[in-house]
Amino acid sequence: MRILVVDRNAAVCSAVTLYLQNMLEQDTVCEAGDDEQLLAQAEVFRPDIVLLDWGLPGPARTDLLASLHAVDPRPGVIVLGSLLEQRQDALAAGADYFVCKGDPPRRLLAAMRLAMADCGAGQGL
Repeated sequence: MRILVVDRNAAVCSAVTLYLQNMLEQDTVCEAGDDEQLLAQAEVFRPDIVLLDWGLPGPARTDLLASLHAVDPRPGVIVLGSLLEQRQDALAAGADYFVCKGDPPRRLLAAMRLAMADCGAGQGL
């Protein structure tokens, strides 16, 4: 399974990547820090799952998710947000799942399992 972690904060991005590499030993994780890197990495890396920081600077989230799906409609998109109130907007914009950054890590893993099942990518989690 290929996972693309996108967060405006390099420390958060690295922490999520390290956590996922420890929890999902055989999986490949790639990082991006802004909208341009996200789209470039999605085209080259072809992730199964994109973990997207909802606070990422740049174009409107609806435009960004539409651009991502134009590059590759396949990956499941899990939005990581700071506020539960962002959930509705994220889902309306095209995200598959929403997880608050303050939630326990098991919630992220559960959302990733669901995303993988939805896209038929196997039982990697």
